[in-house]
Order: sequence, then structure tokens, then C-alpha cells
Amino acid sequence: MARNILNRVLVFNSIYILQIIEIIYLKLIEKLKRKQSVNKSTLIIVRNDRRGKFTTSASNISGIKCGKTADEIDVLSFKFYQFLRKYDFQNQMLYGDIPLYDLYTRQVKLKLTDTIIATLQLYEWSLSQENDIEIISDAQTIEIIRETLSFLELQIKNIKWKKQYLLTLVITINSILMRLASIIINFFSKSTLPKTYYKRRYKDNYPTILITLSAKDPKRFFNSYIKKIKHFNIILYSIGILEDPLEDYEVINIKIKKKYFSRFLVIFQFLGIKSFIADILLIHKNHMDLKISTSIVENILDNENIDVLLNNEQVKVIDNYFVIHSRKSNISIISDVFEEIYTCDGAILGCEANLTRLTKLAISSSSYVIRGVNEFMKYRLFNLKDPETNYIKKLLKLKGSQNVIFYASDPVKLERQRYDSEFFLINHLSKIDNTCLVVKIHPQDTGKITLLAYNNANRPDNVKLIADLAQKENIISPDFNIFPSFNFGAAMSSCDGFITSHSSSAMEALALKIKIGILDIVDHCNFRPMIKYQGAVLINGKSSLDYFLKIKNWRTSHEALKYYGLDSKKNEHFDLGKNILNLSVLNRNIKKI
Repeated sequence: MARNILNRVLVFNSIYILQIIEIIYLKLIEKLKRKQSVNKSTLIIVRNDRRGKFTTSASNISGIKCGKTADEIDVLSFKFYQFLRKYDFQNQMLYGDIPLYDLYTRQVKLKLTDTIIATLQLYEWSLSQENDIEIISDAQTIEIIRETLSFLELQIKNIKWKKQYLLTLVITINSILMRLASIIINFFSKSTLPKTYYKRRYKDNYPTILITLSAKDPKRFFNSYIKKIKHFNIILYSIGILEDPLEDYEVINIKIKKKYFSRFLVIFQFLGIKSFIADILLIHKNHMDLKISTSIVENILDNENIDVLLNNEQVKVIDNYFVIHSRKSNISIISDVFEEIYTCDGAILGCEANLTRLTKLAISSSSYVIRGVNEFMKYRLFNLKDPETNYIKKLLKLKGSQNVIFYASDPVKLERQRYDSEFFLINHLSKIDNTCLVVKIHPQDTGKITLLAYNNANRPDNVKLIADLAQKENIISPDFNIFPSFNFGAAMSSCDGFITSHSSSAMEALALKIKIGILDIVDHCNFRPMIKYQGAVLINGKSSLDYFLKIKNWRTSHEALKYYGLDSKKNEHFDLGKNILNLSVLNRNIKKI
């Protein structure tokens, strides 16, 4: 006798969808889901789930392990980004004469990360299926998933792809509207990027280095980092607003040239791989900086004789265009690695932790310098000095005898996995006597997933939720406490244990030598070196969580501090400018001083 098999869903994080279209889209998904298949394992791939329709559903397989670590997926997504160049996106989508595909590397890579995770989850799920498999989704999603399977060299037997007409129509309509809206926004929007740069000459025979200042607190970044760079004449561009002038620096005004989208051979394509990439490139929030970024870069590099570009990250449009233009002009690209780097001639590494697989792919030569002091972490830890005693207990009016566990949430896109992790943590700690769990959501988070976990754990009294003041209007529930000035560093310093899954605040906690737990129940292996070198404890279930809670006299290992460049006693006299110069000489034949 034929038996009915429950239809499953796999949530695939994709482009932004208009609210009204999303409502229609989810209703179609629900209708499809109710149609039971006979003697088939049916999987519906769903675009986004911002409304949480499937976050806690038993049919949602988005919480399963994908068989790869976060580091491995990061590398795969970048290789996939390079792999897709075979479709010649560079010449089909231009802003002026600049390929959008190269300007938005990180944005494309992040979406490709989602496709890789979804595809790996699909593959892992397929291994457990005895029946024929039917995959239902819109045409664009099916094509990118099939392309991802091809890239990963994975094969699923007995699979039937079903491109659902109405889903395809809804996604196509959304693409049309959102692409047009993005172009209009780009045309009329105004950027907040400064229209000046700074210049200082020390000696005529010195080479010239170009550096961008951090968007956050650029003056402090200048004082703590730029002043250490010697042996160069310096050109500075500050992404953040500098309210006070830089002493001994000439201020140069930038002429803004009007540029617009100039080529759209794929603008009217709404099916297949090209349309998927077109949506990523056009449908996002950052177009307001596009116009001014190109003018800034061209103005500086065309008018200044730059020998070396020093950058710390390549995640913004302006960062990427500096790299593109520098490569064309034969300027040496050196990275003092802090965040993601995709192209460089040589890299200075603040610590061993920065030598990721992705960084290795970015370096064009084998020449790099590893040093023991993480300059950027020192800059980031500036506000963590002299924390207030019992800060978090005083703030939340907790009993002095209570143990406080502080959890920093992070808005990872795999919402089902995040929900499972946070529900596990809240539910388990709700049963621990004399213990309070304080959950701090990310500044960009509305609190949706955390609230679901909190409510489904029966809203325990010993769990406190905290959100940022900047997000006050967007916070989903009054259950979140919002304070005029929440001191994150003081909260970490005054807790009895700090837990996170993905947040980079784990680095700050390590520097403060706090007891750290890395919550990882899906085996993403985030911060696994921190665990390996005894800087943190892996929490992957009830027994490991109980073990973490019982630890009383925590001692952060020197090996962990050393690995992450937080050993302040070593290499304090590292000559940043000299090492940049040495790498530049090696890669671009710049004359030695």
C-alpha cells in the first residue's frame, strides 16, 4: 500500500523580498507543503523565512549539519565566486566601466555561502532517503542549487527537479521591482562618505602609502595605528567622519564625478544563474556609497603618486575599488589582515589566527610576516579598560549571590540552527538554581529568534534579554531590556562565564581572561583553535554545558593568547612601516631607503 510522506522544507537565504510579495510567497509555500507526496521524498526549497513560519517546524531540515566547518565553507564560497566567472558577469553588469561583480565580492560571496550550506544540507538529507526525491522551488533557486552541486562535484541519485510556475512568477516580479528600486535609490541617494582626504610628506625620497581610516572612531585608529607607520609619505582617506583636523596633514578636497549603471545585459533576465547574481548585485542596501566611492578612489589614485596600498579588510565597495584600481596601476597591495582579504601581494599577520585558508588564497606570493601583537585587537579593546565591578548585577538588580552567565548572540543567517542553539541554552539554564542567563542580542538584530527560543522555553524568570538602544524601534518585543548606555565590556568582565557561538566578542573575552564557552551544537567548529589552546570550553550538549558551569577557577592559557595575538609582552617593538616597506620592495621593486 502506498504511504504518504511528510513534505520537508529547506530554508535558503536569498535576496530581499518585498513584504507583500513575501506574504504571497509564503502562502504558496504552505499550499505546496500541504500536498502530500506518495512514495516520494519531497523537499521544498524556501526563499528566506523572516516571518519565522518554519523556524520551529519539524518539517524544516535547515538545522541539520552540513558536514563542513565554517572555515571550509568560507573557502568554498570564495572558490565558487571565482568559478562563476565563466558566465562573464564582469562585462554584463558595469557601473561606469567597473564590474559590479568585482566591487561587491563579499556580498556575492556571502550569498554563495548560503547556497553552499543549503546544497550540502540537501545532499546530507538525501543520503537518508530511500525513496525517489522531488525538489520543488522557483526556477532561479533550482538553477543555482544545481550549479552548486556541480561545483562541489556532488551527485544525488533518483532526483527530480520541479520548477514551480507560481513561485517562479512571484520571485520574478520581486526581482523586477527590487532591481528598479535599487537603481532609482542609487540615482537619488546621498552618501555620508567624506569628500576629503589627507596628505603628509616626510621626505622626498620616501615612497608613498595610501591607507583608509576605520569608520568607527577614526581618530583613535589614527593615534593608535597610523602614527606607528614610518618610512613613508602618507595619504589617508577616512571612511568615518574626522571632526578634528589631523596635525601636519594637508586636507585635499575630492571632486565627485557623476557615474551611473552603464550596462545591463542581464537586467531583463530573471531565470538562471545570471539572474541570481544580478539580484545579489542589485538588490541590497549599500548602493548609496557606490557613486562617491568610485570618484574618491579615482581622484586619489589619479592625482597622487601612490607606491603602496595598505588595507586591513576588503569588505566595502571602496576597499574593493582601491584594490582594483591599484592592480591596474601596478601599485603594491599589502594587507595588515584584520577581516576578510581577497587580493594582496603580501600580508602582515597580527597573529597566527589570521592565517586562515581564505587569507592563504588571497596572498599572491609566499611572503608574509607573522607578528605577535594584534594591533587591531588592541585598538578594539580600548574601551574595555577599568570595567565597573558587578556591573551587570547592578544594572539588572540581581542578587549578589547569583551566578551570571552572559551570552552574546549573533544574527547568523541559518535561523533554524540559531534557534536550536538558543533554545537549548535558555531551556537548560532555566533549570539551574541560583543562576541567571543574560542574553545580549547583536546591534543589528531585532530579537525574533531569541524571543522564539525564550517563549518556547516557557519564559523563565532567570533569563534576561538585552537589546541595543539604536534598535529600539525595531525590537520585536518589550521583553527586551534597553539601556541608554550599555557597557558590553563591563558586562563581560563582571559575569561568571561568557558564552557565544559566532560573535567576534569571544576575542574580547579572551583578552579579558574570562571563562569562555563556545556554543556549537551543529559542529561548525567556530573558534575551535581557542578551544584547542584552552582559551575556551566547547559546549555541544548538556554534559559539556554542565561542565562549563561547574568550572570555578578558570585560567586562560598563554597558548590561546599567543595564537590570537593577545600576548602583549611579545613583539612590542615591531616596526610596522619597515615590514610594509620590505614586502613592497619584494613585490613591486620599490627602492629601498
